[in-house]
Amino acid sequence: MTSHRIAAAWQRRIILAGALLTVSAALGLAWTFGWGLRQRPPNVLVVVIDSLRVDRVGAYGSPRRLTPFLDAFAERATVYEQAYAASSWTVPSVASIFTGRYPSEHQTVTLLAPLQESELTLAEVLAAHGYATSAVTANATIRADGGFAQGFEQYEVVGTATPQTPKFDGSLVSEQALKRVDDVGSDRPQFLYLHYMDVHAPYRAHAGITPPRDATLKRGDAALNFAVSAGTWEADIERRRTTWGFAADEIWRLEDLYDAEVRHQDTLLRHLFDELGRRGFLDRALIVVTADHGEQFGRHGAYNHGTSLYNSLIHVPLIVRYPNQTAGRRVAAPVELAGLGAMAIRAAGLPPAPSFHVREPSDHTLDGQPATAFSELLDSGLYKVRTHTDALVSPTRKVIATNDGRYLSFDLATDPLERHPHTASAELRDALAARGALIQAGAPGTAVELDAATRERLRATGYLPDEP
Repeated sequence: MTSHRIAAAWQRRIILAGALLTVSAALGLAWTFGWGLRQRPPNVLVVVIDSLRVDRVGAYGSPRRLTPFLDAFAERATVYEQAYAASSWTVPSVASIFTGRYPSEHQTVTLLAPLQESELTLAEVLAAHGYATSAVTANATIRADGGFAQGFEQYEVVGTATPQTPKFDGSLVSEQALKRVDDVGSDRPQFLYLHYMDVHAPYRAHAGITPPRDATLKRGDAALNFAVSAGTWEADIERRRTTWGFAADEIWRLEDLYDAEVRHQDTLLRHLFDELGRRGFLDRALIVVTADHGEQFGRHGAYNHGTSLYNSLIHVPLIVRYPNQTAGRRVAAPVELAGLGAMAIRAAGLPPAPSFHVREPSDHTLDGQPATAFSELLDSGLYKVRTHTDALVSPTRKVIATNDGRYLSFDLATDPLERHPHTASAELRDALAARGALIQAGAPGTAVELDAATRERLRATGYLPDEP
């Protein structure tokens, strides 16, 4: 971040702090005078597991036994059974988590479109009320120079990319997170955002976890990973729509590799939570474990992510342990991941931030109407294939607007895998249009530059598939 941007950012934060503290005083909150007049505010931990499919988590009914730690954690937490990301790839999805706004509003929808300084972030709100704010990410798409560091005292993208190591083990994320927790100590409440990449392609083999390869497979693991990350299957979609570039046994191998990464990630979480618990960080904390999007593996004829709004991509795990929660509960109503900011602000005992207008996850209806979740897929410039533009999910129905002007509907009660589309009724089309009409589209910011090392790192993990 250049010096003038830093100065501008800090000026905004000073103004923000004054405004929020004035509101706090008006509401009679003891934040204005220090924490001695009230119970210390809770720590806030948000863990995002990049690309984690909901059907791999035991708490959501997976029989694969990949997530024993997360399943045990879910038994004492709130499991949102129908949580939906704001989009189907990292940049817009995380920008929505940070701002409580939809992609059309914040316009952070490409690798080069920054999260603009005019956006108010969760980290800025919490920092203005005394929180120590830290983020550690293994995903280089959410970079400090892309605006994602706004409000964070410390923001780190771990690892130095090489062709042999395009992504980095989550142990680096955990190591830096624990160091930050130790450095801050217990004098201040902390907001800690952690973004893991272990489950994201390319998928590694883990000794003792990954099943052995079938000797009959013609392509090696590296070649299969390259085909997924480089998007070479897209040509097949454009040409025939009947073949997707992978044999059945190759898809099974990719899923074996993916599942091993999920199991490895679960082990990393166990260690992280053990260490944070030993430090007392989790006592009365708001703890969120989720994913920014899922993965396709040939469902609906596509791989990777960011190309559609099918549930394989936007239906994500969301497991939350609220401060002082001791018994588990489940929420069946659709909720929006972009509402996490509003959730964290309320859990911290702060006044609502008006710009965080995406409703926080809840089991209550709004004005007597069924809960719904809205997702968007604006053109990212990354993929040749973008099949959908927006989608609306109700408890049992879903409507999707396609990129070629059609509207598809699905009965999620009888067709949860969305295999049998119907032409959407006028009622469903109107509902989608009405939801979209509530959104006032913003304008994208000035494009940021990517240095050579970042380009290489993003290319190796599939974010720059069209570059030579």
